[in-house]
Amino acid sequence: LYFNVHTAAYPGGEIRGPINVRGGVTAGLATLNSSQEVPTNASTASGRGTLVFDAMTRDILVAYATHNVTGASVAHIHTGALGVSGPANVVTLSAGTNVYTAPNPTTVTVQNATDINAGNTYFNVHSATYAAGEIRGQIAIQ
Repeated sequence: LYFNVHTAAYPGGEIRGPINVRGGVTAGLATLNSSQEVPTNASTASGRGTLVFDAMTRDILVAYATHNVTGASVAHIHTGALGVSGPANVVTLSAGTNVYTAPNPTTVTVQNATDINAGNTYFNVHSATYAAGEIRGQIAIQ
């Protein structure tokens, strides 16, 4: 397995790197919207989140949240069951244009991995308008 970045100049792939894992991977997806926030809000923004980490080392291979939040200020992966607000204690994501990504390297804790596998984590994108969180998406293991 490998990651391959394609560009207009190199449609077959511009850069590529192998995915080196020791214990298999854990992968989760999330759909982000305001109806999952606690409490809900009036935002019409939406997004998608992806998390993939090595099941043995707990190293994050990729984690990102894409979104269309106007004026996004920060994004995290929080611990919390569906419908429950929790601390931003898994990873703070780094900002990009309509995307937040996990810093490299990042390793989740044993407890974080347990919470992720149990469905007790979520992506959250914050903004100045909704400082406690504008859109949220529970991470579902695939």
